[in-house]
Amino acid sequence: MSSVNDVRLIGYVGKAPELRDGGGTPLLRVSLATSDRYKRKDGTWDERTDWHQLVLWGKLAENGERLIEKGTHLYVEGKIKYDSYEKNGVTMWSTTIVVRGFTLLSPRESSSERTASTESASKHQTKGNTRSGSPNVSESTVEDDGEELPF
Repeated sequence: MSSVNDVRLIGYVGKAPELRDGGGTPLLRVSLATSDRYKRKDGTWDERTDWHQLVLWGKLAENGERLIEKGTHLYVEGKIKYDSYEKNGVTMWSTTIVVRGFTLLSPRESSSERTASTESASKHQTKGNTRSGSPNVSESTVEDDGEELPF
């Protein structure tokens, strides 16, 4: 039996991304907020925000570091990864989204540097990225180049 581990999220970046060294491979950590509206029993509407921790590796991390900033409206595709670690004798669990590709949905028009970066990133765009459910954005899509992840 086959399995699927596929995540697609659209949200806003909550804080400046953090670029680190992931054992010789660039690693970018990004916090992404997604919001959901729901109707309460009394008929009023409310909104709930979930925070997702994203991890980008290699060239994808380098491109993300140049293109993603706090407030960016972002579409990501990736997979869920669960990790555990010990803290004060207690097993702690974390959930991250390992990003395979992303699309900027709101690049900043005012910055000529950002425009140059977006044009540079478009060279990495995958042709035919118009699957049903994917945003219709053609200039700012960046996908993983398939290099090995260090885990």
